[in-house]
Amino acid sequence: MFSISFASGTLNSFTYRKFPKFLKPQGLDYWLNIKNDFIKKYGSDDHKASLKINKEIGVSSSVLQLINSISFSKAKISFDTKKFEIKICHYSDLRAMPFGVNSLENRLKDLKLRYAKRMKEENWNDFDYLANFIIKIEKQIFAHCKIKPKDITEEKVKPLIKKLKNFNIETE
Repeated sequence: MFSISFASGTLNSFTYRKFPKFLKPQGLDYWLNIKNDFIKKYGSDDHKASLKINKEIGVSSSVLQLINSISFSKAKISFDTKKFEIKICHYSDLRAMPFGVNSLENRLKDLKLRYAKRMKEENWNDFDYLANFIIKIEKQIFAHCKIKPKDITEEKVKPLIKKLKNFNIETE
């Protein structure tokens, strides 16, 4: 199945070569040390690292289950489930890109472009198979919404993110 590891993907070539402004103001050596410390503490698998970090900060088991459901390789499972919270988490994760919210179509193109050199032909078949389920998840979600996928834009999400940064679960 299609899988992307943290060590070989996100923090290596992707971030440093395509987004050099992420290195400022500290510089490459600083961020390489952070990356190495992070991998030493949490491992090189981004999914496992996310779970470890969230356990460490004490999130609930229900949130951990949602985090665990987010994986490109679990697209068919998310499509098949009746739990819309899983579908929404999975879909939302795929609408996010380094510089904000993007369309699902652009996100899938980005993933293909980003991993083009590392993918073998059989992996592309897996990718396309799973991407098809992601597209179907989008349709499942928006069949129950008043808005359409194109209504979710970076401009519309920004004010909500500001509110969420100040959200206090104890008082809300």
